[in-house]
Amino acid sequence: NQWSNFRTEIDGVDIHFMHVRSSSAEAKSLILTNGWLGSVVEFLKVISLLTEPQPFDGCVSDAFRLVIPSLPGYGFSGKPKVTVWGVEKIADCWAKLTKRLGCTKYLAQVGDWGSLVTSTIARQDSGHCKGINLDMVAVPPNKDCLDLTDQEKTALLGLQFYQDWDSGYSKI
Repeated sequence: NQWSNFRTEIDGVDIHFMHVRSSSAEAKSLILTNGWLGSVVEFLKVISLLTEPQPFDGCVSDAFRLVIPSLPGYGFSGKPKVTVWGVEKIADCWAKLTKRLGCTKYLAQVGDWGSLVTSTIARQDSGHCKGINLDMVAVPPNKDCLDLTDQEKTALLGLQFYQDWDSGYSKI
């Protein structure tokens, strides 16, 4: 409860978010997305570091205004009633949220599987999202466009095996 929590309805779903402002008028807006099955709790330890970096040997020019939403269906956000809420829809929702909060330009950072959402934000809202930071990059190979070595073909078979037999956690 140290940080203010809010809810707003976007496209029929209640979206929970934290909106933490910096004391710096020059603070850049930054939306932080957690990984699926994670929550905004993942960011609690860095909020002060990002919003008020000066006590931590940072510069005021490094300060951020934070928007930290909970993914739809997770944490304190509502569960969508329709199945159109994939990464494109969530990215659109985040763009609407930042605009609603007055963030005309913003940056986006993500953890884990939320990288798909943030990558999509960069493509869909490039007029407002000025940069992204991903800590997990997912780039599926296009087998039709690649001339693969035997080692690369073996790696793709290993990836397929993982998806078929070892990724129960992700599927759940």
